[in-house]
Amino acid sequence: MQIIILSFLCFLPAFLAAENFEKDVLLPRISGGEDVYPYDFPWQTSIQYHTGYHFCGGALIDAYWVLTAAHCMDNQQPNQIRVVLGEHTLSVTEETEQYRNISRIIVNPFFNGARPEFNYFLPYDLALLELTTPVNLNYYVKPISLPDQNLSYSKRVCIVTGWGKTGVNADGSDILQMAEINTLDNNVCRYTWGYYIYYGNICVYTYGVTPCQGDSGGPLVCLDTKGYVLAGISSWGDVDCGDHPSIYTRITENLAWIHDVIDNDGHH
Repeated sequence: MQIIILSFLCFLPAFLAAENFEKDVLLPRISGGEDVYPYDFPWQTSIQYHTGYHFCGGALIDAYWVLTAAHCMDNQQPNQIRVVLGEHTLSVTEETEQYRNISRIIVNPFFNGARPEFNYFLPYDLALLELTTPVNLNYYVKPISLPDQNLSYSKRVCIVTGWGKTGVNADGSDILQMAEINTLDNNVCRYTWGYYIYYGNICVYTYGVTPCQGDSGGPLVCLDTKGYVLAGISSWGDVDCGDHPSIYTRITENLAWIHDVIDNDGHH
């Protein structure tokens, strides 16, 4: 299955942007971020091959479960990959890391990137990774809270994190990056993306900040009355890591599926 991600077009009117939709494609990738203070985001997950190569992010939502993007799991088998929690600098063993293998990859059943009409907006771009053994919850490794069903998290200042590229010609970051970013009303995002934006998306944009390659599957977290909550998972964005909005999968639209899986997993 070939996953196609569109580049953004600087808020061109939708009918003009549509002419160029198929020209620049790639997986999402943080450009414009800064180093995270170590372990400020203890749910942040690095999804890796067993060689240690980081290729996607994720969010720990339970001692047994990591949530990531479905497109990150394209052609992956559980025995090919692992997750790392308690990570800050990828190249350094900090003695806070916890490595876990994967027993199951469960892709949202409504995600189908193989259908041509879906190749440009990846609806329901979520996958759950079941860990073979639970992580040990501590200061360095903690799950992120899921949001309340009735909250949209539009028009907010939230936070994105990841080890992705810091620019189109840059390497992935060795140190976990973070950036504050604005969440947009979907109607505003449609001025650029037209009908490729649907109710299951959250658009994010702040001048100079863009999730980049390697940030796919990573969390968008917003501050709520109960602390940080998981508002979105990185889905697609600009091939050039340019100064344009990025798209996250909205967690509130997927809560029923998430709870159906993790509440019936036999671990609780």
